[in-house]
Amino acid sequence: MKKNNENKKFKYTNSRRNFISNFGKFAFISTAISSLPLLKKSFAGTSNLPQLPNFPSNIEIKALEYKNWSFEIQIPSIWTCLPKNTNELLAVINWAHQNNFKVRPKGKMHNWAPFTVPHGINPQVKVILIDMVTYFTKMSVNKNQNPCTVTAQTGILMDSLMAQLENEGLGFTATPAAGDLSLGGVLAINGHGASLPSLGENSSSLGQSYGSVSNLVVSLTAVVWDSNSNQYVLKTFERSNFECSAFLVHLGRVFIVEATLQVIPNFRMRCQSIMGISVSQMFGAPHSSPYNFSNFVDKTGRVEAILFPYTEKPWLKVWTVTDDKKPDTAKLVEGSYNYPFSDSINERTYKFIDSIVAGNVSITPTFGQFEYFIASTGLQYHNAFDLWGWSKNLLLYIKPTTLRMSENGYVIITKRENLQRVIYEFYNKYIEIINKYKAANKYPMNGPIEIRCTGLDNPSNMNIANAETPLLSALSTNLANSEWDVGIWIDILTFPGTPDALSFYKEIEEWIFQNYVGNYATVRVEWSKGWGYLNNSAWANAKVLQNQIPLSLNAAHNWETWQSAKSIFHRYDPNRIFTSPLHDTLGI
Repeated sequence: MKKNNENKKFKYTNSRRNFISNFGKFAFISTAISSLPLLKKSFAGTSNLPQLPNFPSNIEIKALEYKNWSFEIQIPSIWTCLPKNTNELLAVINWAHQNNFKVRPKGKMHNWAPFTVPHGINPQVKVILIDMVTYFTKMSVNKNQNPCTVTAQTGILMDSLMAQLENEGLGFTATPAAGDLSLGGVLAINGHGASLPSLGENSSSLGQSYGSVSNLVVSLTAVVWDSNSNQYVLKTFERSNFECSAFLVHLGRVFIVEATLQVIPNFRMRCQSIMGISVSQMFGAPHSSPYNFSNFVDKTGRVEAILFPYTEKPWLKVWTVTDDKKPDTAKLVEGSYNYPFSDSINERTYKFIDSIVAGNVSITPTFGQFEYFIASTGLQYHNAFDLWGWSKNLLLYIKPTTLRMSENGYVIITKRENLQRVIYEFYNKYIEIINKYKAANKYPMNGPIEIRCTGLDNPSNMNIANAETPLLSALSTNLANSEWDVGIWIDILTFPGTPDALSFYKEIEEWIFQNYVGNYATVRVEWSKGWGYLNNSAWANAKVLQNQIPLSLNAAHNWETWQSAKSIFHRYDPNRIFTSPLHDTLGI
């Protein structure tokens, strides 16, 4: 990719004065917002909650609200305890076992899938959350080996972990874009970023993985059942241990306390934003344009496309690994979160937009144009089209103050030469369904399409003899199709409660599973997002949950993959105290 001139062609140009003037077109939004009441937190107290007989008196416990990322799971009051160390943690878990309580780890609740607790849970259900982010945040770095490693408790936030690694001259190849995530949550659902090696890039350096963060695990410590002592204890699993393979991506089915991960020397990155390429070029047929999405991936390896609804020019982010010399046109950034225009939406704002979109869907095309306007003029106003700095400052760019939306999520596993074909077919089907709904005056999708690409969770990237592949990773390699080497992540966003959204998600999910099959590709769900749709609910389609999901993972190794993970989970938690209703439905 030409580092400067090519991007300048597509730069959305607008002056600071024009930005302020144009923003007045949307002033009615902020005016209307100011008159709306902010949604208040509600607490039911403890009267409706189950009693806690003989709960350890030295451990803090509260009745707290639980609210997930999209606010689609809201529980006014649920028991939440705050153990300070592993002794207290084990005391709580063993108390729970003795008193028939379920135990769920609690991080930052940045999730959609109800692996922790479901919406509408009966307050009398015996479940207790264990807050991990308050006290389980210790970490240490080991530089006396190659590659270096970091050992961290699972309550540490990615923000803090990456900042401390940066101070040690270390980092990750790729991470999720949100820093307000616990390490435990990221490992549970194989959190990922956007990273493939560019063509010609040395991708064999030890410790460098282009898959998920879970593939970086060297060892981990979990709370497991010990039949000899008849209690839950701590046990460490090495990556070469087959049983560790089920713990690497565990969906919250086990309780991980600490993990050791391989890290790499920190590096400089450049992130260029492009807003001027037409969607017909970027998502067009393979080889139809020099501006195909796949061409950017070939040049830099690290690309993300965001297409706002009813707009024609995606926001393309292109990351490039650079040397220590700042490119002349780039802006030095010395901290993360460099797109403040996308992170300045407070709860009041999003609630207002949610209500007008849900109640007056015909304005959705206008709202899509508004989303594009905010991004394009925001990039200009903040001089954020071309950024350069240490890896952390370019990898982390989503704050909790951004818009909270529903998302579905899938990853298509295929070989790299099929990348553009996958995107082209998906976009054509998406437009076909959107136009069908539009003809009926229905607008189910009011958020963007987001597309990223990664490598797979290949254990050969690790400097570990006989390293095991994560059994339940959506990025597991496929023995039957060893030529498959990329994962194409596709998410579609909309506001919770938008009319017809669930039926739209169901229809496009059916097509995705039907289209990417055979020797061409396979589909796996993005664990943290929405999937398994019926016309009125998510995570509820028995065919998807009990057939297509297990089969998609079984094909990655052998027909025993799903059963192997299930058996390991049962061996170390035969009492099923670490389960939620979604685990039960999935059969794990």
